[in-house]
Amino acid sequence: MLLNPNRKNLPLVIHLLAWALISGLVLMPPFGGRIAVPDQYWIKQWVLLALLISSFYLNAKVLIPKLLFKNHTLWYLASIAAVVVAIYWTIQGVESWLGLPELWHKAVRPDKKWDGGGRGRRFDSFTLLYSLLSLGASTSLTMVQKWQKDARIREQLEQEKVTSELSFLKAQINPHFFFNTLNNIYALTMLDVEHAREAL
Repeated sequence: MLLNPNRKNLPLVIHLLAWALISGLVLMPPFGGRIAVPDQYWIKQWVLLALLISSFYLNAKVLIPKLLFKNHTLWYLASIAAVVVAIYWTIQGVESWLGLPELWHKAVRPDKKWDGGGRGRRFDSFTLLYSLLSLGASTSLTMVQKWQKDARIREQLEQEKVTSELSFLKAQINPHFFFNTLNNIYALTMLDVEHAREAL
């Protein structure tokens, strides 16, 4: 079965499912496809997806093992905040570079003239949400994998302990059993020599 927890490919399957979900959210057409989306929007979304993938594995392979697992929780939270801010401002820069605010204005309100966004930049809650979702999924998956690995190690140590205890008991029983058998044969030689020969 594909989802058997003992399979080695389970982490790969979980990562693929997580990325299928996040990619589906990031690359979903806005406004339900009712508005013609500028091509530059898709460039920005692919850049965002690449940043999310990078931050996911940066968190899983560097930040969690080096900070969170070593009880540097405040440094870990500060690093996560820095990653989220970096993604947010990178996407804001990509939007400006591609001229997306003006293109969106023309797509949504073609009858009104573009004034250069005089009221200031809008807050991009989706980029923030996607960043937190990606980092949260990364943290959850990494923590669950560590928990499973620790459980396997504990189970293996327990099994090795039981095996060594059984070996120790066996080593104690074998000489004792042999000694008792020899004593019985010795006693038998005093009583019945024929039976003693058969026992030997």
